[in-house]
This record gives sequence, C-alpha cells and structure tokens, in this order.
Amino acid sequence: MKPLVLAAALALSGPAFAQTTPAPQAVTLKSTAFVVKQVPDATGKVKNVLQTPERVLPGDVLVFILDYRNTGAKPAANFVINNPMPAGVSFTGVEQAWAVVSVDGGKNFGPLATLKVPKGDGTMRAAIPQDVTAVRWTLGQPIPAGGTGKVQFYGIVK
Repeated sequence: MKPLVLAAALALSGPAFAQTTPAPQAVTLKSTAFVVKQVPDATGKVKNVLQTPERVLPGDVLVFILDYRNTGAKPAANFVINNPMPAGVSFTGVEQAWAVVSVDGGKNFGPLATLKVPKGDGTMRAAIPQDVTAVRWTLGQPIPAGGTGKVQFYGIVK
C-alpha cells in the first residue's frame, strides 16, 4: 500500500465546474479535501475528526467540501456545480440527497439507483457507487448577492 502525498491527492481530485443558465454569473467555488480520522477525546471516546491530509492510504475515508459564494451584485439563478470523481477515489455518498451522479464521465446524470453501466458481454447492469465518475448539484434557489453555501461528497481511497 503506497501512500499518496497531499499535493498528489488534491491534484487528482480535479476541479469542480460551475455552470449557470443562461449566462455566466459571479459565483466562486473553493474545493477542499479532508481525511476522516478517528481520534479519542479527553474521555477516551472515539470521534471522527476531519483533518487536512498530508498523505492518504488505500481505505482512508475522504470528505470533499465545495464552498460557493456569489460575489456579484445580483442573485445567481440556475446554478449548477459539476465535480468529477477524483482519480484513485471511489464514491461512497453525498451530503445532499438531491445531488445526482454520472457513471459515464459526466455525459448523463441521475440518481444512482436509476443508472446502468455496460457489462463485458454487452448487456447492462445496475450502477454501484464505485461506478460514479462525477457528482452534480443543481441549486433550486438563486444564490443571493453575497450569499454562500456548501455541498459535499464522500469517497474512499482505492
């Protein structure tokens, strides 16, 4: 098991992409990755703590948080965030139940339970979390001027 160095892990994550309809709007995105570590507290009870990873190993649980901010003077409507799954990481879930995923490199999105992937014999099978190649959030409400928010997804290092 070879560790990944932080810089490599973050470089592998790929950027999140924002898209708006019909015209681009002034919304910035910041993507941050954390590793989940189990740490005992003062009483000896083990708690999950998010830490900035210096290196990660296969089996490490990761949290990817995407913070967004509307830096414009007007509300940003129809805002969509697309985030490719980082190479070397298997998708395990999202914080927001309304997020959708892709299993074909971002060409099509939908709830995981509705997606299918081709098998070697040309037939299709139900998609599983390890098939996810991208995550998408479509914000239902405009982001007010100066407004902020965040979305997040989870993975495990392969």
